[in-house]
Amino acid sequence: LISNDISIPYEGDIDFLSGDSSIGKILIESTPEEEPNLENAMQILLVEDNEELLNLMKNILSKYYNITTAKNGKEAIELIKEQDVDIVISDVMMPEMDGLELCRTLKNDLETSHIPIILLTVRSETENQLKAIEAGVDIFLLKPLEIAMLDANMANLLRKSERTRAFINRRLLMSDREASIDSK
Repeated sequence: LISNDISIPYEGDIDFLSGDSSIGKILIESTPEEEPNLENAMQILLVEDNEELLNLMKNILSKYYNITTAKNGKEAIELIKEQDVDIVISDVMMPEMDGLELCRTLKNDLETSHIPIILLTVRSETENQLKAIEAGVDIFLLKPLEIAMLDANMANLLRKSERTRAFINRRLLMSDREASIDSK
């Protein structure tokens, strides 16, 4: 696993990182000297209208995950139709389609309702958090964002997703066996 003491060098005015800016434990095994093998890495869709912040998150996460980006929810929906996505990480406030509407759209579609969604926002009011929960968000994180918090939540969602897939596959296999026995 990735060392907990990797620093993220960043000198800028984006209030994205705070406190300890270590990446934490990411799911891909590697050492700082070797390039991680992303062939089987999870596919993350980052949705953010602030290009500087989008690039910063992409640069950090692309070392460990396959990253696709979109500048708003409408663009994200189109990308999801074209490729499989394991997690969506989205800002809430964006033009054309905001993160809440993106979340509602994905969670209300049987084809995409299984995709975990993490929403990021600077708005900490309870009302905003309730709106996100009502939209179906899996995780709601506040900016400034601790990378270790994002990483831990992503790892949790990915483990949960894998367990769900395994459970469904076992159920389908059992159903196929039962159907095969019944047809004999």
